[in-house]
Amino acid sequence: MNSSISLFPNKQFYNNKILDGANVREKSYKRNLLKGDIFGAYSFINVAYGSEALNNKHSQKNIVEAAVVSKIVASLYEASIVTGERVSMGVISPYNGQVFAIQEKLGGKYGKRTNFSVSVQSVDGFQGGEEDVIIISTVRSNKVGALGLLTNLQRTNVALTRARYCLWIIGNGKTLMHNNSIWKNLVQDAKSRGCYFNADKDNTLAAAIIDGMVDSEQLKDINTMKSLLFREAKWKVIFGKDFFRSLKDVRSVEAKKEVISLLKKLSNGWHDPQKACDLQVTDIGIRRHAAHSALVDIVFSWSLSDILNSELYETKVGDECNICSSRQLEHVIGKDLYAELQSYNLNESQENAVLSSILTSTCNHKNSVKLVWGPPGTGKTETAACLLWALLNMKCRTMACAPTNVTVVEMVMQFLKFARESNRSNCYWLGDIVLVGTEERQRLPNYDKISDKKMERQDKKKSRIKKEETDALDQNKDSKGGDAENIHNDDIPRLGKYVTENFKRIYHDLRLCIGGLCNNVPSPFISEVAQDMNTVLGLLESVKTLLYSGTFSDEEMTKMCVPCEQFTSDTDEENHTSCTTLRNQRKECLKILRSLYSKFCVPDVSNELLIREFCLRNATLIFSTASSSCNMNLKKMKPLKMLVVDEAAHLKECELLIPLRLPGIQHAILIGDDCQLPATLKSGISWEADFGRSLFERLVSLGQFYNNQILDGANVREANYKLNLLEGAMYGPVINVASANEMSNKLVQKNMVEVAVVSKIVARLYEPSTATGKRVSIGVITPYAVQVFAIQKKLGDKYGKSDNFSISVRSFDGFQGGEEDVIIISTVRSNQNGSLGFLTSFQQTNVALTRARYCLWIVGNGQTLTQKDSIWKKLIHDAESRGCYFNADEDNILAEAIIDGMVESGQLEDLLTTKSLLFKNAKWKGLKCMKNVIETVVADAGDGEEQLMEIYK
Repeated sequence: MNSSISLFPNKQFYNNKILDGANVREKSYKRNLLKGDIFGAYSFINVAYGSEALNNKHSQKNIVEAAVVSKIVASLYEASIVTGERVSMGVISPYNGQVFAIQEKLGGKYGKRTNFSVSVQSVDGFQGGEEDVIIISTVRSNKVGALGLLTNLQRTNVALTRARYCLWIIGNGKTLMHNNSIWKNLVQDAKSRGCYFNADKDNTLAAAIIDGMVDSEQLKDINTMKSLLFREAKWKVIFGKDFFRSLKDVRSVEAKKEVISLLKKLSNGWHDPQKACDLQVTDIGIRRHAAHSALVDIVFSWSLSDILNSELYETKVGDECNICSSRQLEHVIGKDLYAELQSYNLNESQENAVLSSILTSTCNHKNSVKLVWGPPGTGKTETAACLLWALLNMKCRTMACAPTNVTVVEMVMQFLKFARESNRSNCYWLGDIVLVGTEERQRLPNYDKISDKKMERQDKKKSRIKKEETDALDQNKDSKGGDAENIHNDDIPRLGKYVTENFKRIYHDLRLCIGGLCNNVPSPFISEVAQDMNTVLGLLESVKTLLYSGTFSDEEMTKMCVPCEQFTSDTDEENHTSCTTLRNQRKECLKILRSLYSKFCVPDVSNELLIREFCLRNATLIFSTASSSCNMNLKKMKPLKMLVVDEAAHLKECELLIPLRLPGIQHAILIGDDCQLPATLKSGISWEADFGRSLFERLVSLGQFYNNQILDGANVREANYKLNLLEGAMYGPVINVASANEMSNKLVQKNMVEVAVVSKIVARLYEPSTATGKRVSIGVITPYAVQVFAIQKKLGDKYGKSDNFSISVRSFDGFQGGEEDVIIISTVRSNQNGSLGFLTSFQQTNVALTRARYCLWIVGNGQTLTQKDSIWKKLIHDAESRGCYFNADEDNILAEAIIDGMVESGQLEDLLTTKSLLFKNAKWKGLKCMKNVIETVVADAGDGEEQLMEIYK
């Protein structure tokens, strides 16, 4: 995608680790489709006049935004008609109500256009898709800043990464900026980059806004002096009291629009402004020339470098095979295929992923599962297609799966792209591929032959070939006996013409049929007869050359019709060399054709089930959705070896078990991005039970997260890459706070003792930063929003005015894509049953543990975190084994903070014991009655906490 588009999601979701590909950095990688800065590569188009509403299915819609989208689509269509450029558009909205509203607005105007296509879908529907232009309709337009479905970070990531050249976001900037969210960051980013535009400043879009307001009955907003309608009015407009009521009573929307149009004309002095259409045509002509190079097939924009390190995740079933890892791939797959793979336009990480997966496919010593990860636009599907092409050439039986028919077709189209560009494109391979599914759902433009339905038609053609061969043989038999005598009575020129014309027809049909068979019948089945077929083609070419040479006499041509069994050589060999050669070639050709007839055994073409099984049993590469792969459970099936799954993170684990259980599968390559949308679930119970979790996500969480496959950068390995902020070994990974109790209120958790400890650590960090002038950024992360508010309240605004010291307190989700010098994690949970709640989310835990540049300090109750098998138990044990586990009460300053927190949270029972922190260093033995005295004082005091602290002192 265009670098202007990738800039924001790269920063927010991938921590600026994504690099633009070389093709994206070229000046030619852009398309100026419409005139004006508002329609640049990346724009936020502010529509402040919209109003959200619920449709009859209780889904949000915004008719004004729908009208603006419709107008932009119409403008793009007109431009594509003038230039003849092919343009594909996608309109994305988080709400089905808006999807239906836009589809209804567009109607069927653009459905039959070859150079212009538009697709309107929800965010989920665009998973894995990509178009030249993407328009996002955010829908939400309210005064309270409610964003609903827009708050989902994964869906936002998907929507923002679907465009190749242009991304135009339509929404109400004020609503989106009302609350702290990813959309507030997006709007601010657009403003800072000069990509924020008001739709009403464009005359065409302003007219669309007015139409949308009429359609949505926003008449009160229209009929005011400040409305768009009278923005350029030449005289003052005053409405009577009954005007609005009368206009509202008009039932016809078209009539209302006519009234509004008349009002606008009257206010403007009844003057229609002239349209500058000539300039637009000239500008489009220039754009067409600039975009002359073929850019349609370029679908990548971000480099996988530093993100996909050969494969980000290695084998999860077992370690790498020591036997196979020592072999050189060039010797395993052959020099030709290896050289061809090297010639493809893959970046280093894509090439490494393909070569590593190919090497895995050759291993017969152990089973393995590999994960290949990459964010949107990194070419995951292209990597899968290149791998599949290599496996096909290696004759490795492979099942290629994806979650939906759309993603399967996309994978097939990428595969065919490699096949067309391959040096081996002349080899017969089409018959080795089967696409399982219905013809209606899996349409491949210009490649209908690939579906198994089409393969069945090829087998029916084969039966016609046999019939033609039989007819040809019978025709020769009919020439025996009395028929031979009749030949002498025929006109010889007529006979010669008859022979040449019939040979021409048979020659043409046989060439087509043999080529079709070689190309469309599985190579394992046809390999035995392929050589004979090629021999026949060679003989036919020789016969054609001799027959059309014109050297045969009438008598010789007559003898050519004699059956081969009755042929006797003439004594004058020298004069009849051509005739003898021709008859010998004819005899040899018929002999091979007869043998082919007996060797070529196929199922009965009238039995659809047998033909289907025949194709599946003999195919080398099978494309299917994961659920449809159950069709491969056939008797006498030659075992499959490889399973390649694209968009694996979008596939439920139970669904992926279907292809994984196919007989013979030894290796599975799962390709996807667990940061993208998971499988769709409508049941809340199923969601809580992790029913929608993908196998990809689960394997990522094992070992932990990246299985030691991430390498430290060169700068990290340098000795000076460290920041010693506080003295003492305690300020390391895990700080155990055992005296805390979590407080639960309506399933919302907080821990005031951890709040006090975090506050004290932040205060200690602030002091040396002020003294040294060293710039330090602190991030405090916790899984619960209530804990976030508690820490923010405790910290107050003490550190807000310091230039060298910054602190951010957010939830796990809020820190997605963020990074600070120091990260403090408050785990909150402190109970006797080991309940962890939100901490069980692997994705959130991964985010929290990977946000720190120099220091990561985890504050929590070690006993609670280790009580059950979880990622946190492993983390605590890992910290203990590395000498990074410390008790907070062993530090005097943190011990005081713990006491403060216990007082604030009302943990007096725990505090007023001889074993508590309060009396840990006491010089005298406390009396039991002391507890009663203190509790009485606290109960009688107006501000108990302050009184209690004075008593302690």
